[in-house]
Amino acid sequence: MKVPAWWNAGFAARVGRMAFAVFAAGYLLSLALGRPGLDCFGQAMLPDFTIYYVAGELVWTGREDAIYDWDTCWDRVRELAAQPDEESMIFLYPPLDAWLCVPLAWLPFRVTVWAYLFLNLALALGLGWWVARTFFPNLAAARAAFWLFAGSVPFWHTVLFGQNGTISLLILWAGWRLRQG
Repeated sequence: MKVPAWWNAGFAARVGRMAFAVFAAGYLLSLALGRPGLDCFGQAMLPDFTIYYVAGELVWTGREDAIYDWDTCWDRVRELAAQPDEESMIFLYPPLDAWLCVPLAWLPFRVTVWAYLFLNLALALGLGWWVARTFFPNLAAARAAFWLFAGSVPFWHTVLFGQNGTISLLILWAGWRLRQG
């Protein structure tokens, strides 16, 4: 199949940049129009992150035995993030992960959630650029791949849910790069 002449790296990069801008502006507008902790559709801000925060807070306050208690976690998540009942979850990770989440609880939730959002976004973008430059030595092709990644639904799903996938991917990628020499 022949690729149309208009579909080139520059066009692909523009499409990706536009998608990135639409997602970013849409999310910020949705938060501005919603209630604190919820977007205008009633979805919680970074729901997965909230679970990590609660687990870290429980360990930090000496209640590590409660990290798997449904009522304790559920009540605290709803209190912090104003999440609807059907959206609330509990901590489902190994106890070591709860200990790793303790630094999240050192600051107020609202400060930490915004910091986590922007740090996760910066980490995801930086990792995306690192991968693109590794696999696409041509700068135009690397830019196109990067912006198509940054404008994709899976990228935004990971960032906006507050998932730890970006951190895990960074660790795996760094390990792979170290093995490459």
